[in-house]
Amino acid sequence: MPSTLNIGVSGGIGLQSGRLAMRRCTQAAQARSPAQVVAIGMFDGLHIGHRQVLQRLRALGDRLGLPTLVLTFDPHPRSVVGRLPPPRLLCTVDERLDLLAASGLVDAALVLPFDVARSQEPVERFVADTLVGMLGARALVVGANFACGHQRRGTVDRLQALGADHGMQVHALPLRPAAVTADPLACSSTVIRGLIQAGDVAAAAQLLGRPHALTADPVRWNDCAGVARLPPAMCRPAVGRYRGAVAGSGGSHGWMPAILDVMADAGGEPSQVRWRCDGGALPGPARLLFKERLPA
Repeated sequence: MPSTLNIGVSGGIGLQSGRLAMRRCTQAAQARSPAQVVAIGMFDGLHIGHRQVLQRLRALGDRLGLPTLVLTFDPHPRSVVGRLPPPRLLCTVDERLDLLAASGLVDAALVLPFDVARSQEPVERFVADTLVGMLGARALVVGANFACGHQRRGTVDRLQALGADHGMQVHALPLRPAAVTADPLACSSTVIRGLIQAGDVAAAAQLLGRPHALTADPVRWNDCAGVARLPPAMCRPAVGRYRGAVAGSGGSHGWMPAILDVMADAGGEPSQVRWRCDGGALPGPARLLFKERLPA
């Protein structure tokens, strides 16, 4: 089980992520890596379906005697292509990397910038140049609904055909059924976002494997109460009252049980949270955790 997670950002700058002592190391996109086993996807929220992918990744790595790597992207592809607006995310890219490190299943991660050029790259080139050429992928693990490349032509079937040409096994995992919802859809970040935005944070927590949490900027606070702005790019719970917890973003105060009231802006969108707790003042941004919605 890795104690640190090597983080590569293509063309990135070396820095430290203190809480999990992760290393974000510089790594040129053109540098060829040793043979390894790769999982690819957004991994937004790192829910229980994602963790099944990582467990298969680890098992394959151990069986083949190869290190494991997660390849992910930033920003979300829908912010670059498509007619729909980008989804409100379940976690930031740094939180995603923290969750990957905490899983203990991943040796390294690479964040690829997603831009117009990347969106227009044929899947054949992506497999040959990035997965096999740059990353040395001997095996690839993806969710059953995964697709990549220009116009999403890199379906699982196409990846398996290309993998056979390049000596790369491709393993596709069905996503875990979302038994806590009435809809028979598989567990996905999209399903979880819908639950949170409907206020059903308890059901979302079952699929995430933990309660949904956000980092927000406090507007005002004192020893036992405060108001914080909800980040507009993140997935925000529906307007209402919730049982949850608050903490300073640095984690120095730990989680303090709290009642959180999500309040709307003039357009009716969730925009702020008012909380009440028994602990002390929170320095800097506040971490807000939503466990269950309370009756009005």
